Amino acid sequence: MDANNASLATALQGPVLMIVLGALFAAEYAGGPSFSRTWPVLVILVGLFKLMEYSRTRNT
Repeated sequence: MDANNASLATALQGPVLMIVLGALFAAEYAGGPSFSRTWPVLVILVGLFKLMEYSRTRNT
């Protein structure tokens, strides 16, 4: 992964987390599954970001 892709991935982490969090709350508000059942999606997403970060630092 080159420097531009690495910085892009880092810059997108916060916004992507906020979008997913908002989508989970919107789904609950619309009558979908409650946040207490969907919060593991956030943990998985953070884990994926950490895995990408680890692979970026390992490749440089």
